[in-house]
Amino acid sequence: MSAKKSIQAVVGLTVVGFAVVALGDGCGSSSSSGASVDFTALQAQYSKPTGKLSGASDVQSAASQYSKSQTEGGGISSLGGLSEKLGKANGIKLQGGTGSISEPCSGGGTFSISGFTAGGTDEQASIDYANCDEDSETINGTMSFDEISATQIIYSGSITITPPGDTVDLNFELDNGQFAFSATISSGNVVVASESAGWDSSTNTGSISVTDSQGMWSCTIQSNSGNCTGPGSDITWPG
Repeated sequence: MSAKKSIQAVVGLTVVGFAVVALGDGCGSSSSSGASVDFTALQAQYSKPTGKLSGASDVQSAASQYSKSQTEGGGISSLGGLSEKLGKANGIKLQGGTGSISEPCSGGGTFSISGFTAGGTDEQASIDYANCDEDSETINGTMSFDEISATQIIYSGSITITPPGDTVDLNFELDNGQFAFSATISSGNVVVASESAGWDSSTNTGSISVTDSQGMWSCTIQSNSGNCTGPGSDITWPG
């Protein structure tokens, strides 16, 4: 099975998990395990990035991280309906809107949902995979999500799928179908997204937007040169 299908399997497993929670049929056991996620800070990564672009090296680093996010795991941003599938917590209430549950995976191991909260349109949870065997592949790691609205959802965490042994970093946002990635530079985080002209992840070339603490930059990058215009002085290389 391809890495892309592997991620889809994880997504499907998450949906199954929430179906169990929704039914409340007693099949699951309570669990206090799971990563502690600061969802307020997670939202702030995208609404108020802390980093400040200081030169070409920052832009190139952010672009490389963005390309990696586009290609690892078969290209997580290209999975149709990912936001909708993982956001199926709509209307689900567990023990009055909060709680946790642990379930066996079909081939062994477990997945556990913890820290589930539902308040208004904002729903949050973390899903831990412990040697979870699905379709002859083993999943380990944690996936957290914050479904802010029906069209906006933020993901965090990291999962490893064996075989082939791919590790996928889930640090991205889907907002009205637009994929954005939180990249780390020396001064903090910036948010990277493709522009209409497109981006070639295999060559790190094309057009991207980079939002830092000052505002949004529009960047065009070629193999050995680039230019970004935005709220500060233009960033151009080579000099």
